[in-house]
Amino acid sequence: MYYWTIKVNEEKQICHGISIISNSHFPFALYPGTWGYQRIAGMGDALSTWFEANACYKSSSRNEADGRCTLSALALAKLCYDTILEYGLSARESCRLNKVTPALEKVIEANTLMSGLGFESAGLFLSNQPVSLIDEVYTFCASVGLPVTLEQIGVAGPTVEDLQKVASAACASQESIWHEPVEITPDRVAECLKLADDHGKRFRSGR
Repeated sequence: MYYWTIKVNEEKQICHGISIISNSHFPFALYPGTWGYQRIAGMGDALSTWFEANACYKSSSRNEADGRCTLSALALAKLCYDTILEYGLSARESCRLNKVTPALEKVIEANTLMSGLGFESAGLFLSNQPVSLIDEVYTFCASVGLPVTLEQIGVAGPTVEDLQKVASAACASQESIWHEPVEITPDRVAECLKLADDHGKRFRSGR
């Protein structure tokens, strides 16, 4: 099932193409010396699967396949989250060293199969998750090198107007944010963007 995900040089056993390092829509190959946030975006993308599926399940909204979230999808989404938390750091190190390891294969399975079958739509702050869970997610993201602040993705000091523009676009009628089991408004989304950024700044500063 991984024939397109992992390509191994049989002589040197070097991994040349691994989906763990990419968003599923924008696959990247891994080569020595090419490392950055985009190389681990796949884990960040898949990490949100459980929150997305849970939001759809709680709101009984239609998912991306125009059906209802099933218990099987919810269970796979949670397994995806747990797998990435447990093996993500080891998988990233395997990627950095161009090695195929059991941890890497587990996270590839989470990124492709589990995430693909379980995804819906959601967000940490919009869905009022407990602080302990938010900290768990931020701790993992920081450990593997995923950004936890807007500045880390090149958006330094956004104005209220900047956040409002992004929030308004996210709240367009056909966007998946409406799967959330809570009231959605552009103002609330903008506030959550700021909350997420502020939490990331505090997290990075150790406060």
